[in-house]
Amino acid sequence: MNVLVDDNNPLVQYSNYSRGWRLPSGSGQPQEFNRTTHEPLSPDESATLAFNGTSITVFGTVANKGKARMNFSIDGRPSGSFEVDEGSAQGHNMRFWNASDLKDTLHNLSIIVDHDSLIRTSRTLFLDYFVYTTTSTAGKLVLIDDSDTALRYSKSGWHSQNDSDSSLERTQHFSDKGGSWVCLSFEGTQISLFGTGPTPSFATIDGSSSLVNLRSRDDPPSDKQFFQSSTLSPGNHTLNITVGPQTAIDYFLVTTESDPPSTSLSSSSIGLTDPAPTGASKLPAGAPQATGGLKTSKPLPIAAIVGGAVGGLALLLLVLVAVLMWRRRARRADQPAFEYPATSESYYPWANKRVSVTSLTTLTEENEGQRPKNFEKERPPSRYIYYE
Repeated sequence: MNVLVDDNNPLVQYSNYSRGWRLPSGSGQPQEFNRTTHEPLSPDESATLAFNGTSITVFGTVANKGKARMNFSIDGRPSGSFEVDEGSAQGHNMRFWNASDLKDTLHNLSIIVDHDSLIRTSRTLFLDYFVYTTTSTAGKLVLIDDSDTALRYSKSGWHSQNDSDSSLERTQHFSDKGGSWVCLSFEGTQISLFGTGPTPSFATIDGSSSLVNLRSRDDPPSDKQFFQSSTLSPGNHTLNITVGPQTAIDYFLVTTESDPPSTSLSSSSIGLTDPAPTGASKLPAGAPQATGGLKTSKPLPIAAIVGGAVGGLALLLLVLVAVLMWRRRARRADQPAFEYPATSESYYPWANKRVSVTSLTTLTEENEGQRPKNFEKERPPSRYIYYE
């Protein structure tokens, strides 16, 4: 996208201002952007502009048929010059210098007035505006020229002009019949159209004509602004324009939304800001919020925060106690339900009495008379001792 910077923008820094540079007395020429230019008053004066982009072009006015030169540098490296003499063509919206294929990063443009070629009695070169290409357009004034590929024109009724003295960058699209249309998709919060000739007959944004404030037919013809839209919701929009014959489309200026605020934790993100008062009107969905005053919030509820922390700690202790009790019961479940009592000789009277099987006798309890006293004769002798 292209960003437009006027010579009177505070981003442009001039050396020895008011004695080294000045705005020409009275209003500027209608062909010049915003009717302003800056004129160098003495040799070796400089102007600088910091920008973030991949290319930049400087435009200005050549007048008075004098001999003059301006030298340009990018990031301290000489990058060319623009020189005129008494035989050079005069005009507005003249391209002084261009630098392209730059890295997409921050750059510093310097313009030095050549001390050998400046004729104080016949000043010739006047700075008008800068156009640079960038991928970061948030909060900037985006330029969409009539020759931009983002514009779609009707197949018939339009003619392009590439050397128009009164047109930005010296280009415009001219209509030769009624009913010619142009369509543009853009992203921003406001858009303006500039051109010459009769006011477009019809214009809509997102299908609504109420969003477009067309210039009155009573406005002076020198006013190049056809319309400025009302404030739009952030996002993508579609502009449709229908024109009559003799209308020239020069350029569009789009106001873009600033970078969104940081998403770091704040009182608003955790629901601690003041609620809307009862009966307050609500803005439509997506409408920008007013920024006229400082928004305050209620003090943080310290007692509620402390109480919540204590409650959380108590809950944690209860969970810990429950876990300990469960583990203790689990250990008990692993033990035998009961243990046999220790044996003793008095309970088992035969525990320490044993007889060799060679005697063919076995021990029995006194009250057990069913067991034979002697083993069968056929049982083979064994070396083992048997216990009851």
